[in-house]
This record gives sequence, C-alpha cells and structure tokens, in this order.
Amino acid sequence: MRQPAVAKTQERIFTLARRGAPNTFAQRWQACHTRSCPLDFLVELPSDFVSEYSLSTYMTDSPRQRASGTERRAQIIAATLDLSATQGPARVSAQAIADRIGVAQPTIFRHFPSRDAIFSATLDWASSNLFLFLRARDRPAAPADERLHDMLRGHLEFVSRHPGLPRLLFSDRLHGDDPALRKAVGRTMQRYVDHIAGLLQAGAAQGRFRADLLPKETAALILALVQGLLLRWSVFDFNDSLVDQFPSLWRHLSHVLYADDAMGVRP
Repeated sequence: MRQPAVAKTQERIFTLARRGAPNTFAQRWQACHTRSCPLDFLVELPSDFVSEYSLSTYMTDSPRQRASGTERRAQIIAATLDLSATQGPARVSAQAIADRIGVAQPTIFRHFPSRDAIFSATLDWASSNLFLFLRARDRPAAPADERLHDMLRGHLEFVSRHPGLPRLLFSDRLHGDDPALRKAVGRTMQRYVDHIAGLLQAGAAQGRFRADLLPKETAALILALVQGLLLRWSVFDFNDSLVDQFPSLWRHLSHVLYADDAMGVRP
C-alpha cells in the first residue's frame, strides 16, 4: 500500500472515530487488516485501535509465519509495555522480550541496537499515539472547557489501556539512566502543557473559565495532578479504575477553573 493510500485510509478511520461509531470503526479496520497493510500505518493510529486490532494480533502470530520488520518491532513495543506493567522496567530485558513474543534473543537486536533503543521506541510510540488518541476524540467546535474535560478523561483512558506506561515513566531508566530519553519525554510533556494552556486561554475568552487564570502555570499544575494520579494508580498495582477517578479530578479542577457565573461542564 503506498503512502497516499495509507493517509487516506487513516483519515477515514479518524472520521469514523470522531463520529463515535465503534462497530463501524472496527469493521473498517478488519477490512484493512491484511498483510499488505504496513504496521508503520498501524503504529500511527490511536492507541486503543492499535492495541486491540494490531499489536495484540501480532503478539499471537503463528510460528509458521515470519513477521516483517515493522510487525516485529510492534511486537517488541507491545511486549515492552506488557512486561513493564507486570514486572517493572528494571526486569525488561531483551531475553524477557524474546520469551514473551516467542523468538530467539538475537532477533530483538536485529530490530533495535540496544535496550535503551527499545525503551525510546516504546515511549515514542506512546507519545505519538496519545496525541492521536486525543485528536480522534476532540470536538473542535465545542466550548473549550468541554474539550479540556474530554482531553483529560481521554488521557486517563489511554493510560488505563497501557498500564506499563506509568511504570516506565516513573522508573530509574527514565530519570537517571538515559538523559536523552528524559529530554524526549520532557518535550512531550511541554507539548501537552501547551495544548492545555491554549484551551484555558480560549475558555477564558469564551467566558467559560475565569479571566484571571494564568494559562501556562495552571496547565503545568493540571499535568502535575494527572501525573500524581497515574503514580498513585501504579503504586497500588492498578487496583482501581483510572477512568473512574476522573470525576473527582474534574470536580476539584472546577473550583479553580470556573468563574462563579460561568456555565460549563460542572461535576
């Protein structure tokens, strides 16, 4: 499949996702899901779509079928996320990944030169797909407070589908062992904060949020609250539903964001 066709198919899938038609969405993918559909395209799709209709599928390939390079890299990323959730990033080795996907250990290094490269690719995948996941759920014509509400809830939904992410993000691997990886994650965080700040500024202009909000400072604090929630969820071994905790988060944010006379997405 040539790249223009991939882009055209991807845009149709985004359109179906925004219309909220999960059955049609799945059927559209099932029609596309052939060996001629490159995994580079799959990795660019929203995360729930990738995990349900591609990564998990390629994790169970028949031993008689030899995976392509893009398929194998996707298997490695999926295994890294899974092992990070169940064993912790410190125990995610090339051998553990190979055992998880049923290949010899040297196969892993034919696709990634090092363990750090595997973690980097995994976080790159997470960063790209988080924003695509949120984009598919965004409603550009909606008021800014509703868009922020959907964005934050979508963030929790995305992470709840990939519990290995908070384990990886809060690990020594990121904070001490790999400065380049830390900088890359920092850029993703800044992009996230900038997007929230833009919604806060738009919401204030629309009369939805308080006029005296400081968008950048408030956006950074919102991200800190979300990260704290993710850390707690990870520490307690994912015992509670992450998405079910969102109403409480939004209720507390509402007291800060809304003016007394504003009409918005109240708890």
